[in-house]
Amino acid sequence: MMPNMTLSCRRRRWSSTASGFVLSLLLATATGSGGVYVDESVETDAPMSTEQFRRHLETTSAETFAHWTSDRSTKAIPLDLKLRSSDTDGSAYLAGHGSYAQFFVQGTQDNSNSTESNEDNEVIRSRYLLGAKIPVLNDVNKVNVEGGNTGAMRVHKLEETSSKGLRGQRRRQQNGEQALRKLDQGTISLDSIRFTETDVSFLHDAYAQDYVMPSSISGRELKRNNKKDRNKMREESDNTNKKNKESGQKNGNKKNKQKNNKRPQITSFSPSAEEGIRDSQDFSIDVEPSPMTGASITNVLFQITDPKGESSSWIEVPKIGKNRYQLTIDGFAKHKGTKWRYRVKVVDTTGKKDTTGVIIVTVNGVGDTNDRFVDETTSTEAPVASPSSESPPSPAQAMRKQVISDKNWPHGGNIQLATGKILFEFRGQGDFVCSGTVIMDGSNGSSPNGRNGRSIIQTAAHCVYNDVLKEFATKAMFVPDQVSTKGVSSNANCDDDKLGCWKLSFGVVADGWAESEFPENVGYDYAYYVVYDDPETTHVGGYLRELTGILDHDVDAVKIDFDYRVKDFTFALGYSSEHDPNYRYCSMHQSTIFGVSWYENLWLDQCGLGAGASGGPWIADMDGNGVGTLFSINSWGFDDKIGMAGPSLRTQDGSLAECLFQKAVKAKDPGKKGGHVVSC
Repeated sequence: MMPNMTLSCRRRRWSSTASGFVLSLLLATATGSGGVYVDESVETDAPMSTEQFRRHLETTSAETFAHWTSDRSTKAIPLDLKLRSSDTDGSAYLAGHGSYAQFFVQGTQDNSNSTESNEDNEVIRSRYLLGAKIPVLNDVNKVNVEGGNTGAMRVHKLEETSSKGLRGQRRRQQNGEQALRKLDQGTISLDSIRFTETDVSFLHDAYAQDYVMPSSISGRELKRNNKKDRNKMREESDNTNKKNKESGQKNGNKKNKQKNNKRPQITSFSPSAEEGIRDSQDFSIDVEPSPMTGASITNVLFQITDPKGESSSWIEVPKIGKNRYQLTIDGFAKHKGTKWRYRVKVVDTTGKKDTTGVIIVTVNGVGDTNDRFVDETTSTEAPVASPSSESPPSPAQAMRKQVISDKNWPHGGNIQLATGKILFEFRGQGDFVCSGTVIMDGSNGSSPNGRNGRSIIQTAAHCVYNDVLKEFATKAMFVPDQVSTKGVSSNANCDDDKLGCWKLSFGVVADGWAESEFPENVGYDYAYYVVYDDPETTHVGGYLRELTGILDHDVDAVKIDFDYRVKDFTFALGYSSEHDPNYRYCSMHQSTIFGVSWYENLWLDQCGLGAGASGGPWIADMDGNGVGTLFSINSWGFDDKIGMAGPSLRTQDGSLAECLFQKAVKAKDPGKKGGHVVSC
């Protein structure tokens, strides 16, 4: 068995000038209650009267809860933001292909007789979700479609290559969306690039063996009565063979060079051979596409072997810069003085490969190798662990820091009670699913406040306000601890749920989210739902006895810290729709990523949580009771591989989350507006 170490892929802080985007059909509401509303009002902590609990939802809880019939709820459409990692720089946003805006942009007519390409039709075919009938158009350059009084549809013209934050080269996607690719005018300079041993190509005698001797000097052309000196003939023959061999080697070198030029190129790697490594060691690889084909890099894979010869599986290395890939391995301190081996393999879209060969490194110092190695990043389920890993740790002790990609949460506790599923919709056009967490609403989120007449739920902005339609959700319901349901899946019967369901009163988002569109607003993907403490109109169901119907009384709210200096190990949780109704989590070392060049997201590179987990909490300092500190939420992920990004909620980092929280605690009922768009 390999020694016990923690293997974690962590992206270091890295800024790339290149970013790609996928723009789908943009729908914008021109008039009506969905317009941007900036709230300037605050109120005292006194509870509000029942008459003020109205918004643009049904006016009774019965109508709200009855809306989610079992057939609708079980088919709820996940609402999640996605990135496409297959682009050359790995950072093209996807907002409309099987994710956030798909429902609003899907075509409704086949138009099979059209002479236009399918991708052109896919861009321009749709029906406005509010009922305005839009004809099929075959000339996107002439699109100017009005949606009546209810709204308008806007399609980017093909020649239109500018938008806020977007300017660049146009290209086509197979899914029919128009892409604008930001031009990469910059270069990334590295303070230190350590080149190691270069690849050596050995030329064998095969080149001479494959060489065909011209007939003019073959034995068949030699006359039997040739009286030429045999020694001279042998000398001439040797000279000829030498020239032929050199010629063959030269041609072979040329062919070998051409063959190598078709492969991706590993230009440098670190640490180099025989170099000393630290307890927490970065393994970096610089890779360039083939100089001949220019094929994009698809995978950079890493394998490490311990002193006893046990090897890990091949692990995908995260990309952190234009051509740089890097991961970090922690825990070498226990193995001081030992030699380890690693190698890297690079594959491009044509299937061509390049490798480093085996690189031997030494752990600085002197130590032992008695611990067992655990490769904790290669499975979506539990990694190799002791049989007791499923048992909750002792109360008040820290939760075990075990790397998990995507698994059912086995520990229960406060965090399970406080986290729930959010069901919501926009004007009756499809059901959506997110996750959210009840947080403390006093003293900047560090303590509870039982006197302000409301409870606060932390979630993602895209779970509250649709930045395409420019409106708040028109129905929203919160089901905490839904994993404890008596049913087999999500359903409309709140009596099946342990704590019941709460009708949400209104939402609060930043104007930076509402006034822009994804991905330009990715740094503002945090928001709050408010539910008033009025059980008669906001709460229904629950099979536990002695429920108060007041949300933050029936669950233990989670502490949120807007000045939290993020530590390395994180638990991210939520309700992924594909595992309904299970409560899922991932846990690992947290790093950062530039999904777009202008915003540095927090990042969990091996987190496999899926659609529906958006808005779920990121918790630090988790203990055995499920108590910890919320410092971020699930925001977006790639559409073709695992990984979860979250926004920073830290005020000193420029986040407006604390400002929105203060508005949520004190803001007045917005009525038909459905929520407050706040300018901080």
